[in-house]
Amino acid sequence: MGLLTRFMGLENADDEAWGLAKTLTLIQCTTSFGMGIALTFFVIFIQELLGNGSFVEGLTAYSFLIVIQMTVQLLLDYPTGGLGDIIGQRYIVSFALLSWGATSFTTSLLQSESAFIPLIVIHILAGVGNSFISGAAEAWFDNNYRLVATTDPNREQYGVFRGKLFVLRNMIMTLALVPGGLLSSLFGRRFVIQIQAYIFVLVAAAALFLMKDLPGAHITESGESKRQEYVSVLSSGIRFLLRNRFVGFLILGTTLIMSVGTVWGEMLIYPVYFSYLVSDVNVAAFQTALFIPETIGRERSAAISKRFEPKGWLPRSRLLQRTGFAFSLAFFGLMYLSPPSLESPLLELKLPFTEVVLMALPEAHIIPIVVMILVFVLSSVFSTLAQVLTQRILIDAIPSEIRNSVYSLSPTLSTLFAMPMIVSVGWLVPNVGFPIAMALCAAVSLVGVLLIRRGFTYRTVGVTEVQIEHH
Repeated sequence: MGLLTRFMGLENADDEAWGLAKTLTLIQCTTSFGMGIALTFFVIFIQELLGNGSFVEGLTAYSFLIVIQMTVQLLLDYPTGGLGDIIGQRYIVSFALLSWGATSFTTSLLQSESAFIPLIVIHILAGVGNSFISGAAEAWFDNNYRLVATTDPNREQYGVFRGKLFVLRNMIMTLALVPGGLLSSLFGRRFVIQIQAYIFVLVAAAALFLMKDLPGAHITESGESKRQEYVSVLSSGIRFLLRNRFVGFLILGTTLIMSVGTVWGEMLIYPVYFSYLVSDVNVAAFQTALFIPETIGRERSAAISKRFEPKGWLPRSRLLQRTGFAFSLAFFGLMYLSPPSLESPLLELKLPFTEVVLMALPEAHIIPIVVMILVFVLSSVFSTLAQVLTQRILIDAIPSEIRNSVYSLSPTLSTLFAMPMIVSVGWLVPNVGFPIAMALCAAVSLVGVLLIRRGFTYRTVGVTEVQIEHH
């Protein structure tokens, strides 16, 4: 163990707890590498298929596909969470990864003249995979960890591990961009997307064999109807959130903020990037430059999270996190006070002793770009802290029998909230401008923080107060 256990915050963990942590780390980090290897061009590849080589022309059709995918995920997210509580999370995780693998491999075979109809099917399958994977691996770890974590009664060690794992996953995903880009330039995008598919299939097999439950972690009753127990788990999860106002407000507020993150990721991030950074090369350089300070900030935030109490610092962290109120307000001010201006003289960065231009940016964009870097780095620190503090609460506040159901409810609600926002932002940006769209995001995030703060005014209901009803 040694150095790795210290980095992951598990130096005092027993062998069983460390074994669970290693399995979760292997599954999630390998999945992150598979996602990262084609991350920079996967969406562009699909948009160019739809737009006959132009990702701009393909944007409208791509938006339609995203709505289909989100609708499928919305319909299936919570039911598949309940299914995981019944049959075991390893089967859910494996199926999701196989779905992703099929999605990637099939996409790599498409041609522009016949892409749209197959892409509808592909995005439906992607929505199914997303709904299955949401919260499943985390629920498996939580259910098993709480049985063996005798040296971590206050879940401080657990909180540090979850934060460090979040950092490690992001680090691996970012590091995968470089070999993915290199392979793409040498062998083409289709080749890399196929490698991604093979990685997902291999991780699916690993999850099936490694993510086994300890005795007492997975609760089922022999001879009972799976259908009846499935319905019982779903209804008990909903009743739990309705009765436990503390967890209910916490989940509702968190998912509102998550929905803003969905809107930012699907609709705003790349238009904002290209408005100020102008070219693909500049955007790639910007993302790479953010990696080191963001990683250091997230790692330090996870390490010191044990010093912060959730009641005081969770609302503050959500207020200051990425896509939170302060983040959206900062971009509102940035784009209102210093809008993009392509007429500004270009500032060129050349390779030393040559005339080779590495980067060219409008001079008027330099200060906004510096502000963007500061906002991204600082908000990432609070994103990690908010995630750790939330998990420290939920691990003991939710019954194991319905944990995956409740965890899956979060992305379900987030998707539900995000869909009308995506439509609104899609109209606001071309008709009114980016600042008003960011103001809408800020308002929604603020409501989420206020709901979380309201939740802390209610006492925490013990996990034994809501029982699973077996029919």
